[in-house]
Amino acid sequence: MIEMEGKEVETDKFVECIHQGLDDIRLTQRAIERLVKVAGHEKYKFYENEFSADLLEKVSVCEGAIEAVLKEHTHNKSSRGEAIENVSFIFILFFLFTKVFQGWRLLMDRQPQKYTEPVLRSSFAHIVKRVHRNILLKTGIRIDGRRSDEFRPIECRVNLYRKLHGSALFQRGQSQVLSTVTFDSPQAAFHPDAIAQLLGAQRKKSFMLHYEFPQFATNEIDGPGTSSNRREIGHGLLAEKALRSVVPDDFPYTIRLACQVLESNGSTSMASVCAGSMALFDAGVPLLANHVAGLAVGLVTDKNEENKSYVNLTNENENDSSLKNKFPDKYLLLTDLAGFEDFSGDMDFKIAGTSQGFTAMQMDLKICGIPLKVFREALKKGKSGIEHVLSLMRSEISEPRSELKNSVPIIEILQLPIYKRPILFRSSAYNAKLIESETGVKISSEDDANIQLFAPNQESLDKAKIMIEKLIEEQQDEQYQFGAFYKVLICYIIKTNKIILKAQIVRILEGGIHVTLKEDGRPIWIRNSDLSSAPGRKNAHALGFEVGQKISIQYFGRDQHTGQHRITRKTLQMLDPPIQNLFSAAERQTQNEKSLNERTSQENNV
Repeated sequence: MIEMEGKEVETDKFVECIHQGLDDIRLTQRAIERLVKVAGHEKYKFYENEFSADLLEKVSVCEGAIEAVLKEHTHNKSSRGEAIENVSFIFILFFLFTKVFQGWRLLMDRQPQKYTEPVLRSSFAHIVKRVHRNILLKTGIRIDGRRSDEFRPIECRVNLYRKLHGSALFQRGQSQVLSTVTFDSPQAAFHPDAIAQLLGAQRKKSFMLHYEFPQFATNEIDGPGTSSNRREIGHGLLAEKALRSVVPDDFPYTIRLACQVLESNGSTSMASVCAGSMALFDAGVPLLANHVAGLAVGLVTDKNEENKSYVNLTNENENDSSLKNKFPDKYLLLTDLAGFEDFSGDMDFKIAGTSQGFTAMQMDLKICGIPLKVFREALKKGKSGIEHVLSLMRSEISEPRSELKNSVPIIEILQLPIYKRPILFRSSAYNAKLIESETGVKISSEDDANIQLFAPNQESLDKAKIMIEKLIEEQQDEQYQFGAFYKVLICYIIKTNKIILKAQIVRILEGGIHVTLKEDGRPIWIRNSDLSSAPGRKNAHALGFEVGQKISIQYFGRDQHTGQHRITRKTLQMLDPPIQNLFSAAERQTQNEKSLNERTSQENNV
């Protein structure tokens, strides 16, 4: 098995990585072999789908009818399935009830538990696989009339629904996938929990692909599914890995790509990759590569039914003819694997990539390994197949949409200094929530200097911006000169309660004071530690402050982290007495000049 994810890995580089991995694996194998020699036990032999020779001989009478159905190339998936089911029904009916086969009935009487209807159906499926494999290896023609390297008819369509942010339909034979793109705000990105992050999960996931396989895709009506099964989750993760590496990290929106299988006949996960790539182009996402396409490569071998193992998986002794269990000389690689071929074949190798390299792979094997020669051939077929699919996708849409659709939400970044953030986000972001309730615009913090507006349309965005500007104007803060001294008025003294973990409050401490630097100005907080430099006198009441009293302070600008004003009285306390007297004289002179100007103004008015 192979599971791969990469950023457009070239073929030669990937093969080199496989060689290196096999060399390292061989070291582990040798260590295990040495351990087996010391403490090994005989392995339990498990035979899967083991049928008796007598039963297979009886079932083989159906080979002619099965071969006739499989060679009828006009069949589609449904009609072929019905024809094979009819042959199976007739075979089981004759086997169980017809008196002509008395010898069979005696065989059933001797071993009744082995020849139940499920056993007969399993043996019939085994014969169907064997007949199909023989047809492929002898003629090289597949059940739908294709050659081994030929694709099913492919149809691509984009922009199926104009209201959607992006949409595309990809159909390959009877496999059809509809992909739709939805944009949301960056805050809608998936954030894993702390435990998942510690285990290596990415911290934020802005691109999500959801794969849905409804029951009607395979003509079933068992009832609606309640949740995604493991098949849907696995196929969705594979398709997401194929596209994730080409989605730009700086794209402003969170992207949800929904891929719904409308009809299934093999390789729907790779069809989801193709449909998803076109849907992203239709939505205007500038992928780092032109397009991503995917396909499945299959394998049919002339394997020995008695011994299915193959031991030589490394690059050493690859051509050694003395190997007991050699890989079969006769095999056939199939491009664009269909559902029935996956059922009968030995390998399902899903390959996704761009014109530059591979982005994701997944290989499932029903045999115990393949040599590097076959693996390189499969990669070559996958690469040429990807180029073929890419050419068809480019003919439908060759580049991303230059402008997003009108239905796409609008994201705009506004500059807002950190000291103005409380206007929107204080009191549990009351004003931001008020704007969102009235306009539908979500406001979030982008960084220390910017906020982000996420609006459903331009009209709502303009309305929200007007409301924000009005709030800022109403609560405009004063600007002061750095290092300047001011005479301020004490507004009120605040007391802070500190509770020790007991049943009641044991002491109350005074936290500081609020002052204003200008008339009708906003109050500014001064902590007790900034009121006085004298040791032991860190309390507003102990210093003799009263509400309404004027004191001198020095202004030191805004805090770089919080944006709050920084003012202190300690610098004045630390000055020499002559300098303090100088400031006091300057303050008295300023006050006298102010009084003189007021009297002059009053006299002029008289």
